[in-house]
Amino acid sequence: MRLIIPFLIICLFDCSAKEKMIDTNNHGQKLYYDKCNGCHRLYNKTEYEPKRWKEIMDVMKKKSHLTNDEERMIIKYLAE
Repeated sequence: MRLIIPFLIICLFDCSAKEKMIDTNNHGQKLYYDKCNGCHRLYNKTEYEPKRWKEIMDVMKKKSHLTNDEERMIIKYLAE
């Protein structure tokens, strides 16, 4: 029981911190968090150049069944 309470506190803090980082007005960012986070870690936007993000998204679009509009919004967010 002693270990469960600190664990729950950490989980709650971690989840609330991530929610505050998402700009709900930025559809590309929201899509990135919602669609990409399920299968792998979220990469920092600066880890790749905009051209490389487009190449990555071309492959990932097929794997994750993104629409053209969703892909465009995610690329726009990542390349900002």
